[in-house]
Amino acid sequence: MAEGIRDWLIGIIAAAMLAALTGCITPKGTIGKIGKMMGGLVLMLCLLRPVAGIDLENFSQNLTTYRAESGVYGVELEETNEQLRKTIIEEKSAAYSEEQANAMGITCQVNILCQTGEDGTPYPDEALVIGNLSALEREKMQRMLESDLAIAPERVYWKTEEP
Repeated sequence: MAEGIRDWLIGIIAAAMLAALTGCITPKGTIGKIGKMMGGLVLMLCLLRPVAGIDLENFSQNLTTYRAESGVYGVELEETNEQLRKTIIEEKSAAYSEEQANAMGITCQVNILCQTGEDGTPYPDEALVIGNLSALEREKMQRMLESDLAIAPERVYWKTEEP
């Protein structure tokens, strides 16, 4: 590939030099104009040589394959973006919940799981609260998760830390 490009560039340079030499050697007037025009045509042919060498049948097949593959990559990219968006919302919701817990004087770790809504937007759906919480602290956390993140009380799970 690199050698083909190198050969193409050498051909262009040689054609440009030939066109310049022809322009200098030919007398002014009609013959000079014809010489310059011929030099320009040779240079243009050298520039377009790679286009003339394209196998249109293979080009068409390769273009069709490329379009099919790019469609697959587009779907994969969209799925990856959705998963990343879901992960970011889970992490930010968990961090927010832990900040709120700390503000209430509760020490715990919160894991949030999201579901994807009908419109494709992820939303917090489940929470796992890990820590040694009293009944009052659990009630405060449950209220905060329900009011701030709209997680139903039956979707909040508790895990006691082992000492």
